[in-house]
Amino acid sequence: MKILDTWSGTANQLRMRDRSVKVLQYGCQMLLGFYGKKFSNEMQQALALFRRTASTSRKAFWLLKSVNHITNAIHMAQKIMFEFSWVLFFDLMEQVFLALYYVMENIVFFIRVKMISWSEDDVDFGVNWTWFIGDFFCVAAALLRFCESVYNCQNMNFATNQESLQKYQKLYFDLVGLMIVSSLSDNVALPTLKLMVPCA
Repeated sequence: MKILDTWSGTANQLRMRDRSVKVLQYGCQMLLGFYGKKFSNEMQQALALFRRTASTSRKAFWLLKSVNHITNAIHMAQKIMFEFSWVLFFDLMEQVFLALYYVMENIVFFIRVKMISWSEDDVDFGVNWTWFIGDFFCVAAALLRFCESVYNCQNMNFATNQESLQKYQKLYFDLVGLMIVSSLSDNVALPTLKLMVPCA
């Protein structure tokens, strides 16, 4: 019963619904990419339609999502007014461009449901660049946090084991590299990284 309650609570979350549809979307894309030539034309068309429909459904989940990022940006801007830091500034810029990104995705949704008589090509440039710039500020903030964490650990004499510290450094940069590669293959902005390097 507890498992069912947990699943029910999770399934009611909008983020969980989005991720569930995302699995279907990219599952169809994977099947088309790896096995498309082995499928019949009817199956290929069905998978392509499923992928397209899932993509449009996810954009419906994102309606007004930009409001959340605008709210975050306002709170961050208020903090910067009292105490400026480059990390917070990069976080602020990430939220601004995420808000713009989801506005562009909302426009794409309205185009697909024929509420706007534009072409997706008209907004494709804006979608890609707002996503890319948002990811850029996300990675920049993550790298700056990493540098600050290493500096603080060294100053507090916690980083006494250099080999362990180097292991964390390599792990961190591998993670950032993986997320960059993932973002290039998935047009979804990265979440803000708030990773702190453990003091060795």
